[in-house]
Amino acid sequence: MKLGKVITYSSRQLKVHEQNYPTRDLKLVIVIFTLKIWRHYLYDVHVDVFTDNKSCVHPEIVESSLEEMT
Repeated sequence: MKLGKVITYSSRQLKVHEQNYPTRDLKLVIVIFTLKIWRHYLYDVHVDVFTDNKSCVHPEIVESSLEEMT
């Protein structure tokens, strides 16, 4: 958010194998997708990712989900 306003939104269709992912993993997939798209603007910059999903807030859950996806 910049000056209290959202800078960007992202969306895309799910890939075939992603349709079986639990909801918490799907939220992380879109965050990763967005960061990949905007990565050239994000180098050497502090980035805060805001989400309303409680399962994406706890670092230990995020780490375990990311490990499962790779």
